[in-house]
Amino acid sequence: ANGKVWMVDAALGGIGVYDIETAVLTLRADLLEDGGDGIIAIDNYLVTSTFSGKLWYYDLDQYPSGSFDVGITNITGTGDIGYNPSTGVICAPQVTFEGGGVVDFIQFSPPTVAPTTAAPTAAPVTTTTNIISVTVEGGPAFEYLDTFTGLADAGALSESCEHDPANNKWRLFNWFTSTPYTLPGSYPLTDLASGDFATLSGAAAGIAGLNAQQFVAGSPNLIYIATASPLPISAFGFTAVDGVSRIIRYNVDDDSFDVLIELPGVDGDGDVGNGLCYDADNEVLYVTSVGVDFFVTGAPVANANYVYKVENIGSPDTATATAIDLTTLVDADGNAVTDRTLYPNGCTVANGKVWMVDAALGGIGVYDIETAVLTLRADLLEDGGDGIIAIDNYLVTSTFSGKLWYYDLDQYPSGSFDVGITNITGTGDIGYNPSTGVICAPQVTFEGGGVVDFIQFSPPTVAPTTAAPTAAPVTTTTNIISVTVEGGPAFEYLDTFTGLADAGALSESCEHDPANNKWRLFNWF
Repeated sequence: ANGKVWMVDAALGGIGVYDIETAVLTLRADLLEDGGDGIIAIDNYLVTSTFSGKLWYYDLDQYPSGSFDVGITNITGTGDIGYNPSTGVICAPQVTFEGGGVVDFIQFSPPTVAPTTAAPTAAPVTTTTNIISVTVEGGPAFEYLDTFTGLADAGALSESCEHDPANNKWRLFNWFTSTPYTLPGSYPLTDLASGDFATLSGAAAGIAGLNAQQFVAGSPNLIYIATASPLPISAFGFTAVDGVSRIIRYNVDDDSFDVLIELPGVDGDGDVGNGLCYDADNEVLYVTSVGVDFFVTGAPVANANYVYKVENIGSPDTATATAIDLTTLVDADGNAVTDRTLYPNGCTVANGKVWMVDAALGGIGVYDIETAVLTLRADLLEDGGDGIIAIDNYLVTSTFSGKLWYYDLDQYPSGSFDVGITNITGTGDIGYNPSTGVICAPQVTFEGGGVVDFIQFSPPTVAPTTAAPTAAPVTTTTNIISVTVEGGPAFEYLDTFTGLADAGALSESCEHDPANNKWRLFNWF
C-alpha cells in the first residue's frame, strides 16, 4: 500500500516498512505493541491480526506518525486475514493446533464521518457513534471559553500563565518589563468586575523576558520564573544587561522579586530560560533552553540548548544547577540518537519523569528522574511546541500551529499525542486551574500578541472499556467540542464458522477469490 510493503512482526511486535522505490527497510516498533500474523490494506487503512485476539487498524494518512488502534477484541481468528471488498467482511482463521480450525467473520465499516476540524466555539456539537465490539478509546474534551484582550490593550504580553492556588488568581507577567498582572482564578467562568484585572506594583529590576512560571506552595508561597538572557531585548528597544539567564522568585504573598540562581550558558540570542517545572517529591526544579534565536534568525545557536537540574532551591545561597547531557540522547529502543538533538521548551513532571516538548523539530524529551536517562521520542508529537502540563493522567501541550494536544500517560511508551482543539491563538506556556478545569493559554507573538485564550478541559465521561464480540451495536452520544474529529472505522463481529474444525482441518489463511466470489481456505495438514 502507498508504495510500501508493510510487514507485521510476529515475535516482538512492530511493523516493518519497506520502501519499494528507495529499497530502505524501516523497523517501526512503535507502530504496533503486539506480535501479529496477518495484515491487509482496506481503503486507506491497514488492518492486522495479533496473537492476543485482536484486530488493529492504522490510518495511512497518519504515516509516519500515530500508531495502530484496537478495532475489536476477544476474537479467535488471529491467522492471515482476508477481505471481501464487495461486502466489507474480514475473514480471520484460527490456527492453533489445539481447538483450532474455526474461522471468525467481522464486518469492517469505514468512518461514517470524515475527520474535520472545527473552529473554536462555545457551542457543543453532538454526534452519535456506533461503538460495536471495540475498545472504546475515550479522550478528554476541550471547549473554547473566551479570549482575554486586557493585557494586549495595555501594550503588554505574557509568555506564560500560571494559576496561584494560594490566592486563587491567574498570574501573568509583562514579558517586556516583568510587571505582574492578575485575573481572578474563577475567570472566565465568572464575569470580570471593575478592578478584577489588576496591575501590581512589583517588578524585577533590570530583568525582562520572563518566560515559564512554576508555583510552589510554602512559606512564603512562591512562583519561580525562568528568564531570557536580556540580550535579545535590545532588538525591540530595550537595554541589554549582561547576557545572563536566571531563575527568579516572585513572592505572591508580598509582591516581591529576588534572584534564585544565574544559569551558565552562552552569550547569544539563543541563551534563554524557556521552560520550568518542579519535581515535588525531590524538591528540584528543571529549567530548559530551546537554543534557537527566536528574535532575529530563527536558527539554532550552538550549545545554547540545555536542561538544568536545580537543587537546594530553598535559598540563593544554596541553590546549584547541574547540566543534563543532551549528547547522550537515546530513542525508544535505547539506541543512541545521532541524527538530531533536543530543543527543549516547556516541561512538566509526571510519573517519575520530566516531559519536555521540542520547539524546533517536534517530539517529546523524556527524562527518567531515577535512571537519569534522557529519551527522545520524536514519534510522540509531530508538531513543534511551547507549553506542556500534566492534568490527571494526561499530558497537554500547546504547539505553534495553534493547537492543544493531549496524551494519555497510561499508553506510554506506546501511542502518540492527539489533537484536542485547533485554531487557538494562545500557544505559549499554558497554565491550569484544577478547581475549575480551565486551561489558560497566552499568545506570545510580538505582532498582535498579548491575548490569552481560556479553554475548558473535561476528562472522558466514559472510562475506556472492552466489549466482547457481539452482533448488537451499542450507540453512545459524545460531545465533540472544538476538536479535530478523529473518526476510526468500526468492526462488528458477525459469525464463527466451525465446519473446517468439524472436518478435522485448519487453515492458516483465508483469501477472497473475486473471480468466483468465494472464500478460499486450505487445510494446513
